[in-house]
Amino acid sequence: MKLPLITPTLSLLFILMTLSACNGPQVKPPSTKGGLETGQYRNVFVEAGYSPAEVDAKVQEVFNDVFRGPNKAYFEVGDSMGYVSDIKNNDVRTEGMSYGMMIAVQFGEKDIFDRLWRWSQRYMQHQDGPREGYFAWSCRTDGTPTVSVLPAMANSTTSPPCSLPPTAGETTPASTTKPKHSALSTAL
Repeated sequence: MKLPLITPTLSLLFILMTLSACNGPQVKPPSTKGGLETGQYRNVFVEAGYSPAEVDAKVQEVFNDVFRGPNKAYFEVGDSMGYVSDIKNNDVRTEGMSYGMMIAVQFGEKDIFDRLWRWSQRYMQHQDGPREGYFAWSCRTDGTPTVSVLPAMANSTTSPPCSLPPTAGETTPASTTKPKHSALSTAL
């Protein structure tokens, strides 16, 4: 006689409930006030029993692996730019660039932040047309677009990338104009 799937699921749930009732390590419940209000930010790794020194060492190790190690995802271009590669797809995506900039801020790595921001502005930010100021979601690692240009941008003075799928055999050159500087980039 074959037992229905619900029996093993309920058994697992019962075991988990029993184990959670034991006096094992307890994670401190989150405060009812957030870190902005209290000035104290949770470190769930420390709450789980790791020492602050162990956590700091591991986080620094991961940073070094991603930004400086032999299998890194961050690459510098020339004297002033850099990008975070989507290694699997061999391209650059806005998610990787934005995470890279946020991590650079967290680690006080202004040079890395500035390089990523310059690369993003140069190769991913639309410089004119209906998407002016917006960022393309993807580019090749050499900065050339991975997708086609909007038909409305065909007569544009630059050929910014956009997020529309390419038509068969279509490619577009990277923009060669200097990007416009926003108040944000000037402030940085």
